[in-house]
Order: sequence, then structure tokens, then C-alpha cells
Amino acid sequence: ALELLEGLYVENSQHGAARDTMRSCIAEALGCLPHEESAWLLLRILGEDKTGDVRASACHSVLRLLASRCLDNSLESLHTTLLAVQHKDGDRYVTAYAAEAVHRVDHMLQARWNLDEDRISPAPLLIRWCSCGDGWQATVDRKGNRG
Repeated sequence: ALELLEGLYVENSQHGAARDTMRSCIAEALGCLPHEESAWLLLRILGEDKTGDVRASACHSVLRLLASRCLDNSLESLHTTLLAVQHKDGDRYVTAYAAEAVHRVDHMLQARWNLDEDRISPAPLLIRWCSCGDGWQATVDRKGNRG
């Protein structure tokens, strides 16, 4: 299934904005495949896709994979990548999902370091200010500059 979804993503990414919905659906489907390889493809989508909704779907799927605990052996790598996405992406939903993912990975790593991995409690609620400005009126380009 993973190879099929990757092929579909590559094929649909060549058609640009005309296939945004299809690429979003592919990103959502990857979140239903609890394998590390799904996460690596989702991170590729986060880094390559130009459409915010597709990247947001990919980031949301990473959150779902984290909840399934299939990424426990890759937390440090995920943390580094998601932290970069959180601070450099210009889409408010991508940065919010990435911040939540970083928060959850931090919580899981803390449990690991405390040798309490078997009893990981749910991550505490994350509350943060929107880094994109004043709600619906804010715009940010890909470099983080307000427009």
C-alpha cells in the first residue's frame, strides 16, 4: 500500500494545483498506515509540496502515527524535522500541527529519558500564541515575513 501511495503522490505532484485534493487524500491515507516508512514519506511531502493544505494533511497524519506509537524508534529524527517545519513553514495550520507534534514528541522523549516509557500519560494540553499574527487577518510568506 505504501508503494502505491508513493507512486500516486509522485504522479499527482506533477500536475500542480489541479491535484491538491488528491495529494491531501494521499497524505491522510498515509496516516492510516502505522509504519515508519509512512512517516518518512509524510516528511518528504512536508518538505516538497507547495500547497499548505497538503502539508497540513501530512503533518496531521504524522500526529496520528505518533499516537499509534509506531514511530517510537524515530523520535529524535522526527523532532528535528518537525521543529524546523514549526518555525519555517508559512502556513498557520502546518505550524500549529507541527508545534503539537513537537510537543508530543518532547513528552514521549521525556518519558524515555525518565525510564518510564511503558506508562506514558497523554501529553498535557499545548497552548501557544499563533506565530502567524492576529488570527484570520495574518499572512506570512514561506520565509516567515508578514505580508
